[in-house]
Amino acid sequence: MGLRRNIGTRVRQLERRQRERPLSYEQLQEQANQRSWERWLDAAERLLTAVAPEQLDSVVERLKQWAAHPGTVGSRWPGLATWAFHLEDGRGFLPDRLPAELIDVYFRDERAQPDHDCEDCGVLVPIRPSVIDERSFVHCVFRGVAEEKICYFLRCPHCGGVTAQGAYWKKHGREVETMRAGEGGAGTPRGTRR
Repeated sequence: MGLRRNIGTRVRQLERRQRERPLSYEQLQEQANQRSWERWLDAAERLLTAVAPEQLDSVVERLKQWAAHPGTVGSRWPGLATWAFHLEDGRGFLPDRLPAELIDVYFRDERAQPDHDCEDCGVLVPIRPSVIDERSFVHCVFRGVAEEKICYFLRCPHCGGVTAQGAYWKKHGREVETMRAGEGGAGTPRGTRR
């Protein structure tokens, strides 16, 4: 009887040690990746709440396709996936309803990215970034961009404000953080962006 009790105690001790054992680097990395995906999914859901009902199915399908095959490390994310990432990171604000023409750009141009914002409402607007590749260099000397960037909205389609890279933060600066700190709403900035 004593042997059985000793074995049972030993098994429980080993099980407890197994639970208390520090996680390996791979396990910690997996947990971090899981938390990152959960935050991105929360931000994607916030984005979807602002999409017009007639575009919702198409946007969901586009995000599902990307999430199933996110690409290689270092590859550029599609614009809608990047937009959700920016929201998760506290960049940009969402109105109750996004203008349909804003979302249409991401379906017409695969390279469109939400890299500009409105100086008044802070909504992110798409541009096609410039391209620098082997065409930009002649005999190893930089001669200019191979393709110029395309700005789709010089004025915000939501409120009519001027759009540019970091326009909202340039206009409002730190006062935005102070003003919105108590609100805690979607899109509340977490860090300083200047």
